[in-house]
Amino acid sequence: RDRHKIIHSEDKPYKCKLCGKGFAHRNVYKNHKKTHSEERPFQCEECKALFRTPFSLQRHLLIHNSERTFKCDHCDATFKRKDTLNVHIQVVHDGHKKYKCDLCDKAFVTPSVLKSHKKTHTGEKEKICP
Repeated sequence: RDRHKIIHSEDKPYKCKLCGKGFAHRNVYKNHKKTHSEERPFQCEECKALFRTPFSLQRHLLIHNSERTFKCDHCDATFKRKDTLNVHIQVVHDGHKKYKCDLCDKAFVTPSVLKSHKKTHTGEKEKICP
């Protein structure tokens, strides 16, 4: 309980010189500093992906360890959720693109992708978050 209170207290003696974020614990601050580095010393043994911190590697490992009970009948793909499997089948195997552009002959799987595509006709730029 006390440790949790420290994390949320105003007393954060470890300040990042690059972004100004404060930390109550030195080890958390040291890990945070790695987010500003290009160095990625932690590697996934299964897929060889590289990560900056041990935490980000551990979070990544969940994708390899999580149970995938929904298998595609058309290929080797597996999914944790049935709705994700259904989207995969529609997009990859059925060619199911029900959102059609009224300005050209292209069609898309989701309305958001169609909306983005329509901007190519108007010259409108995509808004990209900083």
